[in-house]
Parts: sequence; C-alpha cells; structure tokens
Amino acid sequence: YVRYIADENKTEVIVKTGKVAVYKSNNPEQKTYLEAGEHGVFSSTKTNIIKLPENNENYIAWKTHKLDFENENLQNVIKALERTYNKKIIYSPSISNCKLTVSFKEQSLDAVLNVLKATLNLNIVQKQNYIEISGTGC
Repeated sequence: YVRYIADENKTEVIVKTGKVAVYKSNNPEQKTYLEAGEHGVFSSTKTNIIKLPENNENYIAWKTHKLDFENENLQNVIKALERTYNKKIIYSPSISNCKLTVSFKEQSLDAVLNVLKATLNLNIVQKQNYIEISGTGC
C-alpha cells in the first residue's frame, strides 16, 4: 500500500506480501528494498527512506477500515482516526492519556465518535473542516 500524508509531508509504503524497491524520483539509484511485513517512510525534506517493521495493522486502516486498540492512549487513537478518515481532530490535552480498548470494523466516523463519546464521556463537536473533542480527563 502507498499513501501520501499531505499534512505531514510524507509518503508511506507498507508491504504485505513480496518485495518492493522504493526510491525518490530524483534519486533512482539509491533504492531501499522493503519486504513483506515492512514499512517505509520518506518525506521531501529528508534524503533517506526510513525502514520500519510493520507490526501494527492500524497503519493500513485507511484501506481496510479495521482499527484495533488495546489499552491505547486516546492521543494515539485520535491520530489513527485522522489518518483513517482523513479528518483533522483537535483535542484537549486533559484527555490525551485516557486509555481505550476497542475494535472497529468498517464503521463510519460518526459511529466511531459515538463510541468514544459514550465510553469516555467526551464532548464531541463536528465543525466543517475538523472535529473538536474535549472532556474532563480520565
């Protein structure tokens, strides 16, 4: 899977099967090979490609629409939701360390937000271009 994340100015390549050569268009002779289970990240501001093990299925949730969290900080859950649903989410620092164990499979963003709201007693307001989440903390 290949995905460009505009607000972070980076491209991610996630390899599920086989082997893939990854290189920047302005430097095709400097290839990085990624094999099944690996994840490559590069940005236009850096010269090298960072190679990471791919052990988190949430990285491809934007493609599979499956998210699994076990005792995860809400801050990380929100980051995964932003990537999966391509929506900016602003949250108050008081809730960032709330822990959450939950799985979502092919759920709409509204359904996911309703679960977060009910589970953690959060206030969620959807604006035109972003979502605001606040609460008293955990």
